[in-house]
Amino acid sequence: MIRHLALSSVLALVPVAQSHAEAWFEVEVLLFERNQASSEVWPEEVTLPSLTKARDLISPLVVQEQAHLAEGMEPCSEAEAALDPLLCEARYTHKTLHYPALVPLNIAAETTPEVKAGDGAVLMDAGHSQFAEVMKTLSREPGLKPLLHLTWQQSMGSRYQALPVRLYGGENFSDRYALNGLPRSAIVEEQTKGQAEDASTGIEIRSDDNSLAAQLGTTSEPGELQAAAQPLAESDPKPVWQLDGTVNIYLSHYLYIETDLRLRTPGTREVPLLAQVIENNPAVAAQAAAPMEQQAFLYAIPMVQNRRVRSGEIHYLDHPKLGMVVQIRKMAQPGSREEVKEVQEENDEESVVEEDLPQQ
Repeated sequence: MIRHLALSSVLALVPVAQSHAEAWFEVEVLLFERNQASSEVWPEEVTLPSLTKARDLISPLVVQEQAHLAEGMEPCSEAEAALDPLLCEARYTHKTLHYPALVPLNIAAETTPEVKAGDGAVLMDAGHSQFAEVMKTLSREPGLKPLLHLTWQQSMGSRYQALPVRLYGGENFSDRYALNGLPRSAIVEEQTKGQAEDASTGIEIRSDDNSLAAQLGTTSEPGELQAAAQPLAESDPKPVWQLDGTVNIYLSHYLYIETDLRLRTPGTREVPLLAQVIENNPAVAAQAAAPMEQQAFLYAIPMVQNRRVRSGEIHYLDHPKLGMVVQIRKMAQPGSREEVKEVQEENDEESVVEEDLPQQ
């Protein structure tokens, strides 16, 4: 009797344990720019995607770190490093990050990583890619420029449990533009000019003069204006990637893909002539029609979508300037010998075939 009760207790726990098993998928993504004319009017206000808690699979491969020795310290010899590595590391004060001018199109691990249950998203090696034909098809289409291609494996949770993956690629615009879209040369020139005029005339930038502040992307308090320009003096400033944002894939009875991406595209916009605004009284300038001029500007074109998809099928997420091809492949949980079970799917969903890929 006791043996029977013990066996029943164990069997009762089996469904509970299985219900908590992680569902694992392999995700392959290809992002590309559409260099085609569009009637869309893009916002001149730069909004950036939230990168909080996003898993970054790209930076470990493309960003270089350089440690700096404290003043008066000498680097450790090989013998010293082997004897006391922690003490040697303590001689360095900080690290500088150096970002590439262009992110490679194909991001992949050098070798096949060992994936374990409980891991977050794990970048795969090139051997896991299955998009050879997709990339060949896209290469035949004029006006399409591939920006990023990678494959990773991850466990799936609910929308509020899932952690997004950060994706960035293409060109680094930080040598020409700040994150707020303004040309770096224009910010430095206007601030230098403004500081010189303030010093010679005693003019104070008042809080109701919002023209310069609006273009800097800050309020118009003098201290904040200076803080906005400080990063411009860095030798390797914060990167401004052509493509940047997150992709969040979660499981809620069905699979969903949630994108929060930005495509940075150089262009121009009309702005008030700064010289006129600075010379005139701010209150008068606010009432009168200020002269306008064309200013170079780096737009941040959003691609914010949420789409239900089927596992195993190739899906194309469309956008006037940005395209995304993605496939989510069901896989067994790492370390498990269980057979792969498909996620529940609806019968009215159709797979994406070659004709569904972007055409001219």
